[in-house]
Amino acid sequence: MKPSSRARTFRRFIPTLLLSAISAVSLAQSPAFLVVQRVPRDDQGNFVISDLGVQLVTQMRETFVLEAMEWSLGDPNFRDAVFNGQIPGNIEAPTDAQIADAARALKAPFYAVITLQPRNASLNTVIQVYRTGQRRPAWSKLMETGVQLEGSNDRRQSETTIVRSWIVELQQGVR
Repeated sequence: MKPSSRARTFRRFIPTLLLSAISAVSLAQSPAFLVVQRVPRDDQGNFVISDLGVQLVTQMRETFVLEAMEWSLGDPNFRDAVFNGQIPGNIEAPTDAQIADAARALKAPFYAVITLQPRNASLNTVIQVYRTGQRRPAWSKLMETGVQLEGSNDRRQSETTIVRSWIVELQQGVR
């Protein structure tokens, strides 16, 4: 007995329906924290590679057990939001207004903007944490860190130190 044409049509659309349902569920989960890392250039005009944003998102997920999203196409949740039209505009170099609008569209109660300023053997970083909808940062911190391992500057170790100190301060409720 052959299935009716209606049943065949329904079976063809099952994968599409499942994908739509999964997308709807994933969109329903808003990040609690959006992390944006500004990509600076060094003295020679080259982009500075840094994992501060990735490390902060990872530490927030582990320490605070909350959903954090990194402003990067490498973050699957961010990529989905871009492709679904929740984050319009220039994603490579967003303005402060675009970041605030994206946090509002994603229903993230907080967002952080990280600025990295490389200086010879040290690394200056500024983090500003905003409540979505407010113009002034709820918390801001400037740090200068220089970590020497076996006589050479280890930027990755510096970044790990910076992120851990931010997490400790955020745990203590620094205002």
